[in-house]
Amino acid sequence: MDLPDDASGVRAILKKKGEPDIRLELSRTSPVDFAIVEDGKPVGIYYRTLSPPKPGTPGLVHNDTRFSISEAFAGCLSERYPGYVATDIEVARKSEEIRLGVKFTAVIKKESRLNPSTGNKEYYASLMLLDEAGKEYGLPRYLPSFEAVAALLIREAGATHEQLQDRYARYERGEDIRISLTLEDDAVIGRLGFNPNDAGDPK
Repeated sequence: MDLPDDASGVRAILKKKGEPDIRLELSRTSPVDFAIVEDGKPVGIYYRTLSPPKPGTPGLVHNDTRFSISEAFAGCLSERYPGYVATDIEVARKSEEIRLGVKFTAVIKKESRLNPSTGNKEYYASLMLLDEAGKEYGLPRYLPSFEAVAALLIREAGATHEQLQDRYARYERGEDIRISLTLEDDAVIGRLGFNPNDAGDPK
């Protein structure tokens, strides 16, 4: 299946005899990552690795740094939805108004503070949300641990265990962790504890 090279996303109805139809949306979040939205619910990321993968890593493996939307759509269809046929295919380009979801970036950072009662350093995790323009959705949220942030993003925003596990070592080293996600609508931003109307100054 050939789709335009400049397409940023694709929407289709998947059909299979004896099974309910599935509304699938695939939208590019990076040169090698595509967010998957199924019947309006984010279900994960389909991606191509740029180095030999770990056992069980999903997606295809290539050495180039660009994953065409045609390859991504065909691979996602065959691997996740075997036996289904794509119909009513709609393509979105960056210059067009077709909207496949709300894109945002979750930024996770390891923070620390001194407990005055014990004199010991305690660690916790901060979570920020940035819109497509790099603006924050209000103030950061503070959670007890990286695991708590991961559970929230998996439950509410469709992040995958693989996305978070691959970044944990960098979090432990004190690096800012950025995860690109696509949501069906901005109601999920509220469920993550942020106000979608509170985007502030660019970071």
